[in-house]
Amino acid sequence: MTATGKTAGEAESGSEIFDLDPLVVETTAFTGPPEGIFGENAAGHRLREARPGDMAENLSHQLEGIALIRKGGTSNDLAIRGLSGEDLTVTVDGRKIQGACSNRMDPAASHAVPAEVKVVQIQRGAFDLRRSGSLGGAVDFRTGTPAPEFNGFASARLGSHGERRFALTSTGGTKTFPGWLSVTHHAADVYRDGNDQRLTDFPDATAWPLDDYLPGKRDIQAFTMIHGALKLGYEPKENHALTGSFRFREDEDVLYPGLRMDSDSTRAREMGLRYRAGTTPLGDELVIDLYHNWTDHDMRDRHRVSSRKNPMGMPRPVYVLERGWFMESLGTSSTSGLTTEAQNRLGDIRFEYGTEATLRRWNIDNRLGAGGPDAGPAAEITNNMIPSTRVRVVGAWIQSSIDLATDLRLLAGLRLDRFRTEAEGSTDFLNSQRGGPFTEEDTECSAMVFLQRSWNERLFLHTGIGSIARVPSGQERYMQLRRPGSMPNWLGNPRLRPARNTEWSAGAAWRTSAFSLRLRAWHSWLSDAVYPGRLLPDDEPRLAKPTQTWFNIDARRYGLEAGGSLRLHAMVSLEAGLSVQEGRKESRPPNASNDRFAEVPPLNGRLALRVTRDRLTLLLEGRFADSQDRIDPDLNELSLGSYSVFDLRGSLQLTETAEVLFSVTNLFDETYAVHNARVRNPFASFTVVNEPGRAYTLSLRYRF
Repeated sequence: MTATGKTAGEAESGSEIFDLDPLVVETTAFTGPPEGIFGENAAGHRLREARPGDMAENLSHQLEGIALIRKGGTSNDLAIRGLSGEDLTVTVDGRKIQGACSNRMDPAASHAVPAEVKVVQIQRGAFDLRRSGSLGGAVDFRTGTPAPEFNGFASARLGSHGERRFALTSTGGTKTFPGWLSVTHHAADVYRDGNDQRLTDFPDATAWPLDDYLPGKRDIQAFTMIHGALKLGYEPKENHALTGSFRFREDEDVLYPGLRMDSDSTRAREMGLRYRAGTTPLGDELVIDLYHNWTDHDMRDRHRVSSRKNPMGMPRPVYVLERGWFMESLGTSSTSGLTTEAQNRLGDIRFEYGTEATLRRWNIDNRLGAGGPDAGPAAEITNNMIPSTRVRVVGAWIQSSIDLATDLRLLAGLRLDRFRTEAEGSTDFLNSQRGGPFTEEDTECSAMVFLQRSWNERLFLHTGIGSIARVPSGQERYMQLRRPGSMPNWLGNPRLRPARNTEWSAGAAWRTSAFSLRLRAWHSWLSDAVYPGRLLPDDEPRLAKPTQTWFNIDARRYGLEAGGSLRLHAMVSLEAGLSVQEGRKESRPPNASNDRFAEVPPLNGRLALRVTRDRLTLLLEGRFADSQDRIDPDLNELSLGSYSVFDLRGSLQLTETAEVLFSVTNLFDETYAVHNARVRNPFASFTVVNEPGRAYTLSLRYRF
């Protein structure tokens, strides 16, 4: 692995830089050594097109401590040290983008695609103060930048299971008006696992027969998506730049066997305006960023047995059969943001500071086709499931670094946030079952302090502690889903308190000309973590029947991560990574039966052999995981077996501008699943979605 050179500001940002082109990992500031610590890779040889197109899957294959949460063939989610969803801050170019789906069919990570992403900046743990809510970590997908030169690349990829992906990325313009654009089209049919089972065969009536796909719907396309981005710059003089940007996303017919519905469509748009200046009265390297994005999401069960039959096997009402679906949720979300950042010096102390103001709006309308065979549309249950919620954040942060000695550096930071959450839509059902309040304001402080020491040119040590709070989402506080019959309702908890993670981390990195090693240990104390659970009618006086909801609990998590590389020969090197973690509840939700903390991955790692000779690069990579038996059965988690799988990837540089890339993943056609995430209610199918069996890809990439 190689490191990329970064400016001092980037090196001290406390983050891990993961460069996709070529494949690079750089650990800096709070997570590891300064830039330049890690070994070598063959410059110019890239395996990017041979990697998965799903960003969460891509990162989970290459970085220890990053886990995949699979629900379907694409648009999957990621976890950092066992935390995911609202507990992570995931941004694109520093901008928050929130999905509109209550089950995270459209997580923030799915809004970025490999063709447009240059680097991924990752902060593990409670140490990122630049954006609010980074309780478990932060991930920022950095896309390309405008440039006057006309250059870029075009790529075409074909693969097993009907996969086809076409991408174009280019810069061009003038020195005063530079530009950048990227467009990707990606589609595939349903994949098959090592037992030749289709993606649509996984819901197999063992959990709930209505989740099964209809016989005529099992060979349909698994997804189609088009992503595009455009940036236009205006640079009237040196060190001053104004950049306008536009992004769009169009996904159609995305299948999610891990859930009870599939996505008919997801449409997202973003507009932004960013100003950069070198030196100003407000500080050096000033950045002012204004943006607005919105997402529309439509999910239905029209491919499932539930669209035709009720739980007793009887036909649905005529009006349901005519329209072709029983369940529908229409979601809309938007995020408006204004952020500022700058830096300055006071003697030997370097300061970075900034502000953030965001407003997140979210609404979901849900319809359930209730009634007997002769019932009409009047029998339908309608839910304002997420009742036009608003979450407003106003925050300010400052962090500084000072060299206590030539080999010793202290880094510290502080952040103050004011949160306001409210439900603007009707909350009549939630009020009738649980009461309010339906407007809440919270003030929270976050902080971190880190100590770094360069023991010598080869050994780097660091340790520190951080504490970050995040406000409950509009879904967690105000959701209201009334379900038919004996099925439990799903309701928010208006009395949830902000969650907090206080995390200690320590690590070391050691390197020689041929060997590098990085180690991290961490321990996390969660207070008032937002955790799902179940209420019975006797638990609260207003409840009409059993209810799923969220609670504040305390928990403890800890783990170890290791990675490194060894150069065996000028053309041959080994790469390795390992992660192990544990999580336990310190307090239980009502009616809980165990102390296990959900979604904690088992021991897992990777070992890779890289061979580079002239124009050829080959990577033989093994990925393994222990059995998943540390589960929370209250949330329907299931034990999963261990696995070991191997992938082969390669690239051949045909000319200075053209290369061919290929991959054979899951070489031995194993049947396995990554650690399951079975808290994706309210529409989880409790189906384990197996990983693809042996699959092939072939790509052609042309640079101009």
